[in-house]
Amino acid sequence: MWTDVVWFLTKLGGYLVYISPPVFGVIVGGYVIKRYWVRRENESILIEYFARELDDLVDETIDYWTIDCKKDDESRQRARILESKIKGAIKNLNAALIEYSKRYCKKVDFIQLMVEVNDACTGGTFETAKRGPEFGRYLTVVNATHRVRWQLFDRRH
Repeated sequence: MWTDVVWFLTKLGGYLVYISPPVFGVIVGGYVIKRYWVRRENESILIEYFARELDDLVDETIDYWTIDCKKDDESRQRARILESKIKGAIKNLNAALIEYSKRYCKKVDFIQLMVEVNDACTGGTFETAKRGPEFGRYLTVVNATHRVRWQLFDRRH
């Protein structure tokens, strides 16, 4: 009985000597490749999230700057709600882009880009009680957000 077990382990050991280096290489190589692809996929998902958030910010900002607050209380109330949404979206994007930059791309200065977005979205007569609409503001908002979007999409391979 024991001789059969010893014989089997001897034969198994002989095969493992030849098989273990390629198996080890496949396992380590698979792990490294998986980590690389998962990292790229996670970054791509983050970029898509940022693109959607920037789109929402542009929509809310354009909606805000087309409201005529001189008309009535309802339009002023709608403007107050949009002001809160715009400021919250900018803070959210700013914090998330800083973390994204730390993890994926340290070369891009997203803080400066978000300062431009903040100025474009909240500059001028933002949060003024009785302001008129600024229809031309959408160009500065779209341009500022597209600079951020371009930096993000430039990272996607």
